[in-house]
Amino acid sequence: MLSRKNILFLFVCIFVFTFALYFKFNNSRNDIKKTTFTKLEKIKKRKKNEIIEYFNEIQGRALDIKNDNIMFDYFVKKKNDSRENRELEYEIDKHFVNMYGNFYDILFVDSSGYVFHSIKKESDFHNNLFEDNLSFSKLSERLKEHRDEDFVEYEMYTPSDEPAAFFIVSLHNNDKHLGWFILQSSINNINKILSDREKLGRSGEVYIVNTDKLM
Repeated sequence: MLSRKNILFLFVCIFVFTFALYFKFNNSRNDIKKTTFTKLEKIKKRKKNEIIEYFNEIQGRALDIKNDNIMFDYFVKKKNDSRENRELEYEIDKHFVNMYGNFYDILFVDSSGYVFHSIKKESDFHNNLFEDNLSFSKLSERLKEHRDEDFVEYEMYTPSDEPAAFFIVSLHNNDKHLGWFILQSSINNINKILSDREKLGRSGEVYIVNTDKLM
């Protein structure tokens, strides 16, 4: 039969053992948490750098269109003469693929907002960005501000039936405003960066949220 002294000693041993297990488990849990957040922080920085690098690349390409004489000459020619010229359009399509292949589309828009040419020829083609449903888009709002260069962040773009971002480049001949090149960037290239699951495990996902806190 255990004496009171032995029972007390046993109780103390059990308490110390239990506390040691709890302390070890708690430290282990904290270590796992710290390790996990360190790994996630590294992934976040890598994704952020990849997205910044991607946008720097396409922004540079978009702004270069100001110095593209082939595109400028075609803009002026097509704006002044809307008749179909399949051979010339084919050459412009090839030039688009070679020089601006990272973009989904390029809209040729005159100063009134009318899209007189595009590569994809979706429902915005031969329509006015300042009228009807297109007038409610962020793209339309930014064009009305008449900035020389601008960027419109991703939002649902009805003609493409998917989110799109836009680089706006204004065109002038001397002091006359001719219109805009609008280079459309699809969401697919961003999805490729975010959907790379390296080091994310089975359940890891990456989301990007804009300044309006919209995913």
